[in-house]
Amino acid sequence: MTIALSVQHVSKTFYSDPLWRRVKRWVGGDGECLSGHQVLADISFSIERGESVGIVGVNGAGKSTLLKLLVGTLAPSSGAIDVNGHLAAILELGMGLNELLTARQNAALSLAMYGVMPDQVDALIPWIHEFSELGDYFEQPVRVLSSGMTMRLAFSIATSIRPEILIIDEALSVGDAYFQHKCADHIRALKRAGTTLLFVSHDMTALQALCDRALLLDQGQLAADGETAEVLSLYNALLSKNSAVHEAARAKKHESTGRIESGTRLAQMTDFQIKPMDAARPRPEAAEGFWIGESVELSVSIEVAAPIASLVVGFLLTDRLGHQVFGTNTHYLDRTLHELSGGQHVICRFQFPLNLGVGSYALTLALTPDETHLTENFHWIDRAMVFELFRPAGMPYSIGVSHVPVAATLTTDDACV
Repeated sequence: MTIALSVQHVSKTFYSDPLWRRVKRWVGGDGECLSGHQVLADISFSIERGESVGIVGVNGAGKSTLLKLLVGTLAPSSGAIDVNGHLAAILELGMGLNELLTARQNAALSLAMYGVMPDQVDALIPWIHEFSELGDYFEQPVRVLSSGMTMRLAFSIATSIRPEILIIDEALSVGDAYFQHKCADHIRALKRAGTTLLFVSHDMTALQALCDRALLLDQGQLAADGETAEVLSLYNALLSKNSAVHEAARAKKHESTGRIESGTRLAQMTDFQIKPMDAARPRPEAAEGFWIGESVELSVSIEVAAPIASLVVGFLLTDRLGHQVFGTNTHYLDRTLHELSGGQHVICRFQFPLNLGVGSYALTLALTPDETHLTENFHWIDRAMVFELFRPAGMPYSIGVSHVPVAATLTTDDACV
């Protein structure tokens, strides 16, 4: 495979020396750097042509700096970056647009800077106008456009010609829901056509849907590089702010089951299982299988290791592609436990119907002190178990990840016959 992007031992440091010392260093090549902040440290990875890669990390991890190095708006302090192919990027909102020029003029100027010939520019402008859906605002200066309109324009320009490499930062989250779906559809079309995608987002659902692989940055270093779901599990561990020890370093993958566990273990899950509510009903042939629509009970056994102020138990179901299907927790169900002592044993039971479509699903479990794991993560288990859903005999055929019971009636107007 051809390498589209190569990053080898790249570091970036921003210096805060006085101006006179920086000028002396630039002009004469001498002068010691007295102070600086290293944002990236010895980053190395490569991306093959046609690959879709996500970049995740908490704020300040170095994601935006890395993207600016890749597009050439910043130079690395050390290391080498090789870009093989035409690269288009949507980074900071409006970056590269002249607010005094109209949207049409910005589109023409940007395409010319991409090296597009004048006759091709004339052919692409109508597509940009139509895709951005700016209407009459296409003839207005960019300074009068809203942030959403500016994002629409920037995305339409960057993707009007199929780039060999497309880099997208969080800018896409600015648009309305309709245009976000439209952009996602267009990105999938570019992927099918062979575009290499580098996508930075905090939206895990989008990362699962668009990316084959993910990179995790933490404090300027490459903490993980691998399959998207696995890297997102490590990212979840990093989001616990109160941990005394680096969470990702304590995340553990069980090779035999594929489970990934992390957390402080102030409370820990010791057992969990899903059982059908109707034990007498004949089971599917698969050992880990259930019928569509049947009611089940998810039970979780928990040991409290030390006094905690509150305990929330949550679960999430994902499909085979890692897309979130359904999740909730005891906080939202108004069943939070408070003031637990070390040594206490807790059993949590969730009862619900499996109104999902045929297919394979994975269960994620979490113990936290409140509604999310962003403050602290007691115990998190990704892929705690995987199970199959089957369509029982007599149930009408349907498609999708949700099973919605439907009744249909057909009537005829005899007077019209």
